[in-house]
Amino acid sequence: MNKNTDQTVMKQKIVPASSLHLLSPVSPRKSSSTSSESFSHEFTSESKIATISFQEVGGHRQAHEPTKRINPFNSTCDDSEPTSSSSFATDTGIEAIDTSLAELGLAEDHFLLNNVYFGLSSVEEHVTAIEKCKEMILKLPENSEERKKLVNTLVHLRHELQEIKDSSNNRNAYKDVLNHRLEKKKTSNTKLFCDCCSNAIWGMVQVWYQCKDCGYACHAKCLNSTRRTCVAARSSGSYNLKICPEAGLSKQSYCCTECKNSIAFGGLNAALLCDYNGLYYCSNCHWNDLAITPARVVQNWDHTPQKVCRQSYQFLSRMFVRPVLDLENVNPVLFNYVEDLKEVQKMREDILKMKPYFLACSSALELRILCKLQDRQHFVETSNMYSMKDLSDIFTGLLTPHLREIHGQFVQHIKSDCVGCQAKGFICEVCNDGKVLYPFDDMVSSCPNCLAVFHSDCFSISHALCPRCTRKLIKHRLRAEQGINKNDSDDNENDMDNVSNKPVSDDDVS
Repeated sequence: MNKNTDQTVMKQKIVPASSLHLLSPVSPRKSSSTSSESFSHEFTSESKIATISFQEVGGHRQAHEPTKRINPFNSTCDDSEPTSSSSFATDTGIEAIDTSLAELGLAEDHFLLNNVYFGLSSVEEHVTAIEKCKEMILKLPENSEERKKLVNTLVHLRHELQEIKDSSNNRNAYKDVLNHRLEKKKTSNTKLFCDCCSNAIWGMVQVWYQCKDCGYACHAKCLNSTRRTCVAARSSGSYNLKICPEAGLSKQSYCCTECKNSIAFGGLNAALLCDYNGLYYCSNCHWNDLAITPARVVQNWDHTPQKVCRQSYQFLSRMFVRPVLDLENVNPVLFNYVEDLKEVQKMREDILKMKPYFLACSSALELRILCKLQDRQHFVETSNMYSMKDLSDIFTGLLTPHLREIHGQFVQHIKSDCVGCQAKGFICEVCNDGKVLYPFDDMVSSCPNCLAVFHSDCFSISHALCPRCTRKLIKHRLRAEQGINKNDSDDNENDMDNVSNKPVSDDDVS
């Protein structure tokens, strides 16, 4: 340690080499009349041992008797006062640690022995200890136990360093208010208004915050006045599918649903209706935002934007791309009246039938052909779940031609481009016309048990009896009968052997 450094204190206890418990250096502090700690330093020239007497007014540590210390950067220690490691462990109630920690200048927290904590608090201290640990590892033999212990120590140090960085970044980047993850902003090129006070946010001159999850924006001065809970925390994962379930102002006691301010029809505090949840809000909580409500789309195929409150607008915006609408259960009749929706449903079912071909095809895996639908991942997982974005794109005519193009590329790969996928086709075993059939072709039917493909007319003529399954059933019965006959013959042979090997008694002869 540099002697020119003013008042740098090394908080280490003197112990034998087998049980060193060393603390990291304390940052230098300037002495003053108002200082909370007083230190006296006395270093010996031979063993470089410091005797430190300190008193902390803060109440965490107090010591009035001199305690011998050792420089952690000096690998030699004074053994003039031998102390057995067993007696030291008994007196302190802790086990001895490896001497490598002493050479690294690491301290062990006696309250967290099971969590492998080294008592370092800053990023700089961790970086210094990690570099020192690397140097020591390179100097040791490759398969030695000391090297293995140091490698384990290095892993824990890097893990602690990453945790400190992550916690520091999260703590400085966000403020948690009513489950909002509010991120500090300074500038903005778009015109924004505060969700709390409804006034404009001048991003060039004002500090403001925006929620990372729901988009809630407010002035820095309005943080403590926030009343709206983040919709990301209260999202139930489902929509309200009742068309504007209005209950009336009397059910709300003539108060705004969110801020509880008094509202009425007419006047300054006019009540504004939210078309999504059927509740009334004041002008601060309802900005007449326009949004497509799921209930009107699912029930009436009505995509006309309706006026909703800010809370509902943020909720609908967040849920817009989530596939949570099961149209087959909510309104299956809708497929009969919307042709584009019916076509999309058929193509999605075909894609699910093509998926096993792509998963078993090496060329399809190399081409990552299923990634063509990566922006709509649920299309390769299920055929009945839709998002509001899907329904909106079907209504505007964007999704149908796009999906039709991808569907054509999938069919071309299986039927034309890939020989391996072509070989996985089927021949109708009812008519045996020789044409190769695939599960996603038109006018075909698949056996629910063996997945064999037939012409729809042929399969209906056979009364839904699959020739392939029938053939397998007959073979299974034959094998079972042969097994029974074989077991019976074996039993008869065993009985004959038992009779022939049975000893003859006098009664049998008589």
